[in-house]
Amino acid sequence: VRQLETFNYINTICILVGLILSYALSQYILIQHTLWSILFACTAGLCHHLALVHLYHDMGHTSYGRNEWVAFLLNKSSDFLVGMNEKLWFYRHTLGHHIHTNVYGIDPDLAAYRCAPGEPAMPYRLGQSVIPWKIHKFTYMFIFIQMQIDDMFSYARRSMENIHMVEQNHLDILWFWGSKALFIAHRLVLPVVCGRSVLGALGIFMITEFFGGAIFGYFSQISHLGEDCAWPTTKEVKHLDWAEYQIRTAHDYAHHSPFWTYLAGYLNFQAVHHLFPGYAPHLYPLIAPIVKQTCKEFKIPYHVHDTFMETVTCHFKHMKQFQQFRKKTKFGIPKSITFRGLVFVVLPAMILFHILVEKMRS
Repeated sequence: VRQLETFNYINTICILVGLILSYALSQYILIQHTLWSILFACTAGLCHHLALVHLYHDMGHTSYGRNEWVAFLLNKSSDFLVGMNEKLWFYRHTLGHHIHTNVYGIDPDLAAYRCAPGEPAMPYRLGQSVIPWKIHKFTYMFIFIQMQIDDMFSYARRSMENIHMVEQNHLDILWFWGSKALFIAHRLVLPVVCGRSVLGALGIFMITEFFGGAIFGYFSQISHLGEDCAWPTTKEVKHLDWAEYQIRTAHDYAHHSPFWTYLAGYLNFQAVHHLFPGYAPHLYPLIAPIVKQTCKEFKIPYHVHDTFMETVTCHFKHMKQFQQFRKKTKFGIPKSITFRGLVFVVLPAMILFHILVEKMRS
């Protein structure tokens, strides 16, 4: 069930080569060509997203082939290529999200907000949930940077949300912080050494992370945050059948679209993925009809939207409905929101404005 096809190997090579080449062109080679640098920075963001959904995500589920050495080496490359540690991804996604799907306060993959319908919004977990939904749809672009920073804080406190990490040995600690330093060096420091201004290097970095984050953010959220997805409490989960729980907390979309299937990394078969996370993703289209028929027999709702836009619309409607929590809670916008707005909105806008001004002057 983990056997890969020729396409998977070609796809892996193309994604990694595209990512490295886009990094080189946007950060080092095209220093004097701002518009081309921006274009290849966006290409790097796209490859970053594809690397996550086609490579590193599958490795976290041990569904990327049977060669342990290849999987090990590719897994380690995530630390310095995309700035995300494979062990933290395991705690965040494999343990946190797949075991505690849509359970607020435990599922770390719920980047959109920190509480669920039917549950009170706690003041220390409000976070983005108080942001108006019309603005909220644009905040997904920050997800890469948020995950990269959260990796460091989670590793330092040895906990991902409420999931405690096992004690790390000295070699693991050295690799974690060393790979983070290497990522920062080749993404931010070396471009300056090669002739870019500090703001220019930071601007190209942010364009890459924002563009890729916007794509990944939507694909990672819309499959679980929708009107037809269940939000069980920790008490309810204990009384639910595991397979039924996985079906009810997700929905699929665009099963017959090769484009959306590739861009989503087969995660448009989200319910199937949650039932068979250790299976190679290219098998999902074969399994989906069996899952659909089984759900029909047991009268379990299996939601499949025909198009990608139907799922996005369902997601936005759910986001809008969720804003009722802002009215029900007595808490205002946390101070952290003001800080996030400064760091993630005002500062990037100033840097991009600086780049454009320098371009016009030249």
